[in-house]
Amino acid sequence: MRWLLIFLPLGLLLAWRQVPGIWVFLTAALALIPLADALTQSTDRVAARLGERWGALISVSLSNAPELIFGGVALAAGEVELVKISLIGSILSNLLLVLGLAMLFGGLRNLALSFSPRAARLTVSLLILSLIVIVLPSFLGRQIEAYTVGAAFVLLLTYGATLLFSLYTHRGWLGGRTLVAASGGVLRELLVLIAVSFGIALASHLLVSSLPALSARGVPPLFVGGVLIPFLANAAEHVSAIRFALEDRMDLAVELSAGSSLQIALFTLPLLLLLGGLLGHPWLLSFNKTWWLAALGAAILIAAEVLRDGETHWLEGVLLLGIYALIAWGLWLY
Repeated sequence: MRWLLIFLPLGLLLAWRQVPGIWVFLTAALALIPLADALTQSTDRVAARLGERWGALISVSLSNAPELIFGGVALAAGEVELVKISLIGSILSNLLLVLGLAMLFGGLRNLALSFSPRAARLTVSLLILSLIVIVLPSFLGRQIEAYTVGAAFVLLLTYGATLLFSLYTHRGWLGGRTLVAASGGVLRELLVLIAVSFGIALASHLLVSSLPALSARGVPPLFVGGVLIPFLANAAEHVSAIRFALEDRMDLAVELSAGSSLQIALFTLPLLLLLGGLLGHPWLLSFNKTWWLAALGAAILIAAEVLRDGETHWLEGVLLLGIYALIAWGLWLY
């Protein structure tokens, strides 16, 4: 996918020449795919150079850095609703689309796929916790601002406890990322990581700035934020999860999908909540569209049912993909 990087300077050129925004969006979207993949691999190379414990911490903490960078850029531009939509969309994309594709293609080759049920159940339990935290503000009145700050710290503390559990006291229960072999020193890898992060920030800025032009052409903002942007940011994970499932390594596929959803809910979301206040665009943990809450609840419940026994097959993948298709179609129509 590296050849797609040519679209980043092309997108900057089109934006400078004030070409219609639809072309700026398309070029930035194509550039975001290899950038997100490069950031994941760069993070893993840095982690591989830092040793087992620090490396695992860095790898887990930055595995969803594209969503975090995009959210920061969108918040700086005042696009609070877009941040909310993209966060929920990323959880849905990982939990339904990525996991569904892995189950479908892996199940067609291997007929039956197995993975650790205890790790999957614990991941789903933590996702249910995040769902409760997100849903509760809908029933609050004036105290929602205080609740939002408290909820952000509760989620971050829970994430810290999860890291302590999975990296120290119960290592291996929640799976682990497969690190890419490091080819250079730590300084070189860190410079590559910074450069790739800067590229993602530029692509995110182009995407955010071109959204009005996309809406003018009839593409709903909900669909862009909830489906297109999460799909682009998770494109590399789609490929990796399918590859792991084809190789009958479903534990890693579940970690890439359900584990990524968990990290967005427990780490990326509360971090962006606190970052919004620092950037002058504070936002509340409330969703005025019950569609989002219903979709998120349905996704977590169906994932819990599919993952509870530690075995799966291609038909369950079709089930997850069907639910995701209905949600995406609903966002287009909403």
